[in-house]
Amino acid sequence: GNDSATVTISLVSAPNAGSDGALSACISENSVTLFDGIGGSPQPNGTWTGANQVNGIFNPTQVAPGTYPFIYTVNGGGTCAADQSTVTVTVTNALDAGTAGTGEVCSGTEADLFTFLTGAPQLGGIWRDMDNTNAVDDEGVFDASIVGVGQYGFRYVHEGTDNCPGDSALVTITVIPGPDAGSNSTVPLCSSANQLQLITLLGGFPDTDGQWYGPTFNAVSGTFDPATGSAGIYTYVAPGEGGCANDSAEVNILLNIAPNAGGNGSLTICADGD
Repeated sequence: GNDSATVTISLVSAPNAGSDGALSACISENSVTLFDGIGGSPQPNGTWTGANQVNGIFNPTQVAPGTYPFIYTVNGGGTCAADQSTVTVTVTNALDAGTAGTGEVCSGTEADLFTFLTGAPQLGGIWRDMDNTNAVDDEGVFDASIVGVGQYGFRYVHEGTDNCPGDSALVTITVIPGPDAGSNSTVPLCSSANQLQLITLLGGFPDTDGQWYGPTFNAVSGTFDPATGSAGIYTYVAPGEGGCANDSAEVNILLNIAPNAGGNGSLTICADGD
């Protein structure tokens, strides 16, 4: 007769120790919670290794100013390997959020707000969304696609404690529209036609500060003379600023040679001639 056997598979979740992060602390602080510096969504109840910490509580008063790494480990169940992340704590005499900064970000792109701070900002602060845009994440990455063109404020904050005054700095971001080179077109022209401006052959509403390139992608004037110009694809490139990429559009010129019937003439023929 038939025989059978059963295999029972137990599926366990892989451990998650989060992602590497950073904190800053004053030398006068006696208690820093290392778990606050982990990125991502770490599981609790892991173990910490590193000097001058007990169960994930670091005491900066016991060290000199400098940087100190701490490793967080979450053990895996079954055959899953353990997962680890590292929190690096910078210990200084005082917290420094840097000084105010400004910058431009292209609409539809992302930018790290920390790069707009000036001075010597320390890692490990938090970002406050002053205009409630909901466009900045916990890592300080600003998503300009969530907001419209305009100006927005974000404050970088190192929160203080009883033993360590806090500090903050404001970053003002202007979201600018990307360049517009218009849209592609195909245009038949007669070689006897008048000179014209290539930009008038583009669709849409192209910016006027771009550069034209000819069929061999050599820079050319924006004026086209059908009598002497070459047929082919002419590319218009509108430059981007504030992190915006350039935009381009093409005009495909189909050049038709004007007919030539020659000049006027006369012919004398004898009435009785053969």
